[in-house]
Amino acid sequence: MVIVMMGGKKLALYLNKYLVGNVYDREEILEKYSTDQSILKLKPELVAVPANSRDLTRLLLFINTLAEKGFRIPVAVRGAGTSKNGDDLTDGLLILTEKLNKVRAINIRDRLVHVEAGVTLGELNAALSLVGLTLPVKANDSATIGGLIASGVKDDYAAHFGGIENYIDRLEFAAANGQLIQTSFVSRRALKDITSGKSFEARLYNDLSAVVAPESPSRKSHKKALKLARAAVEAETKKAEDAGLPSLAGYPGARRVQKYQGRHFDLAPFLFASEGSLGVISEVILRCELKDPDPAEMLALFPDLAQSVEFYDKIKDSRPLSAEIYDTRIFKTIDTNDPNLALTSKSKKYLVRVQYSTRSPRNAARNVASAMKKVPASARAIKKDELNFETFIRVDTAISAFKNQAPGYPAFLDDFGLPLEKLGEFVKNLSETETALEKDLIFLGSLSNRVFSVRTTLDFSSSEGKKNIFRLLSEISNLVLDAGGVLCGGSAEGRTKSIITNRRNTVEDKALYDAINLAFDPNDILAPDIKLGATANKTIRKIRDTAFLDFIN
Repeated sequence: MVIVMMGGKKLALYLNKYLVGNVYDREEILEKYSTDQSILKLKPELVAVPANSRDLTRLLLFINTLAEKGFRIPVAVRGAGTSKNGDDLTDGLLILTEKLNKVRAINIRDRLVHVEAGVTLGELNAALSLVGLTLPVKANDSATIGGLIASGVKDDYAAHFGGIENYIDRLEFAAANGQLIQTSFVSRRALKDITSGKSFEARLYNDLSAVVAPESPSRKSHKKALKLARAAVEAETKKAEDAGLPSLAGYPGARRVQKYQGRHFDLAPFLFASEGSLGVISEVILRCELKDPDPAEMLALFPDLAQSVEFYDKIKDSRPLSAEIYDTRIFKTIDTNDPNLALTSKSKKYLVRVQYSTRSPRNAARNVASAMKKVPASARAIKKDELNFETFIRVDTAISAFKNQAPGYPAFLDDFGLPLEKLGEFVKNLSETETALEKDLIFLGSLSNRVFSVRTTLDFSSSEGKKNIFRLLSEISNLVLDAGGVLCGGSAEGRTKSIITNRRNTVEDKALYDAINLAFDPNDILAPDIKLGATANKTIRKIRDTAFLDFIN
């Protein structure tokens, strides 16, 4: 490791002379930031906490200069540590965005908000609620705005509102060489003016427009790679449209840029789901919506999966905000004698939670009442009201704990996409695997988004146990792929899923991703062992030794 060769303490002392923020090399701090919500552990050599964008650019300029001289230090970015695939871990320099946490301005008339990337979703919506606005994203409130964008999270409301990607007006990011770049819609005429220059930004626009444009690339050295890259963009676009399940692996923003490239060009989509491998998001301007009262809600318990999916099929035309499904085994911690809902009843195996917008209270009440009538006699349903409000609170608490904090069932294979017509086939095969392994495989997810997860108990205590984790990951991933699903349906691949997605990349896929990465980060310092750089051997060695999560949130 190059930091060890140079002396991590000496490097920290040097950097601290030039930053308002701090760079740490103390063992207890490095240990605290060595885990997230994934199954991995990777201790950084240095932890940097920039106080502002200037600090951020100075850090990256210094690291990039070292790389140009042959001393390459990998860099990763961490928001709140809520990643479930290890994309915010590194054994090099870890940059924390916790002090880049200001809500800079709220434009009530235009419904725009300007924030730094380290602001959490909860903090942002708390500030927006004071002026009657909201960012309609239902994800972990502890997650940062920059983290949600960089990981490409498809939140529970994404099927209704489109997800955070659709609310990005523009963003600012620090490139690998330390240059701050502000994105915006650029007309075709303006693009020609930009690419005629000789700056890094001009070269960046020039290379990326060549990736997605139909005309020949202007840089001869990249001609063959970019030709393959354009073919990959077109193939991926068609594949996603045919399946209706677009994958967030690789750099999915290229498809969006290509779609609108004839009318305008924008760098922002490239950063979506890039996991810090193309640049470090520093500030974002987001579009907002008027804040609604709390959504109307109902719960329904079903004896089998088929009835659960059939119920959703009957209500989907009413456009619920969300429709989530949970294996009732996740509710073991809830009192089974709850007078409103016996969540651990053996006869009821799946719980479906449905929410409706209350922008029109009358329509919301009508939709809930209609949905309640479509629940069959063999199932049970209740709606949220004053009489059973406590039950809904307890269900919310149990779901949140299971998703985000349960050490017994860590994030293992989360956020894969499945077509609903194949869901029954997948769960049947999953049950057979469960029986063969004599191991609970807990299924949960979003029917409206078609994004699901599997959780199970895992053995971190031995080398054989760690190898079995990846055998199981591969086995269940194959069940997903055999059912016509995608492994990265609800978030990008990070380290854990990339060991499988990388094996399925075609030559054209790799050419596309390499061309994009080369344009943004020529020295390959940003997250080099995430996405394309991840391998099974590297990742297995990074599995943590305990189910206990010790991370700062």
